Amino acid sequence: MSNTSEPLEISEPVLERAIAWAVALGAEAGDENIRHAFDQWLRAHPMHRLAWQRLQVVESEFSGLASERAETSRTSAWRNLFLRVCVTHSA
Repeated sequence: MSNTSEPLEISEPVLERAIAWAVALGAEAGDENIRHAFDQWLRAHPMHRLAWQRLQVVESEFSGLASERAETSRTSAWRNLFLRVCVTHSA
């Protein structure tokens, strides 16, 4: 039986998808099709919501850093930061 006080581990594919959604939603903020697809993904599995919540924490902590980078650099930076935070939270 698992200890409920331990943070849940999120798989790398789920983390990467959460990051991809953040990029897509940022680039196409007014696109209802993208928003609808994101909402479906978010509801599809509890790990999706957890990954999204953790990404929002990272985004709020580093909001000023990524805004000055090119989109590809931004995506890479977010991925690296997000993975570091998730490893820290799951340790």
